[in-house]
Amino acid sequence: GLEEISKLYNPVIRGWWGYYGRYNPSGLYPFCRSFNKTLIAWATKKYKSLKGSKRRAGKLLQKIAKERPWLFEHWNRGMIGSFV
Repeated sequence: GLEEISKLYNPVIRGWWGYYGRYNPSGLYPFCRSFNKTLIAWATKKYKSLKGSKRRAGKLLQKIAKERPWLFEHWNRGMIGSFV
C-alpha cells in the first residue's frame, strides 16, 4: 500500500527537498503536484471503488494526507493541497 510506496520514494523526495528546497522551495511545487497525481492514478488502479473517479481518489488521498502527514516527506512539509 501507501506505506511501501512511501518507503521507496521518501529518500528521493527528501533528497530533492535537501537540494532544491534550500534554494528554490516553490520550484518543488510542480514536482509534488505531479507525485500526488501519480498517487491518484495508483489509487484508481488499486481500489475498485475508485476506478474511473480521480476526484474521489484525490479526496481519499487528501484525507489520508491530513490524518498521516508523516507518510510522505512532501506531505509532512505541507504540500497536501494539490490532489484534485
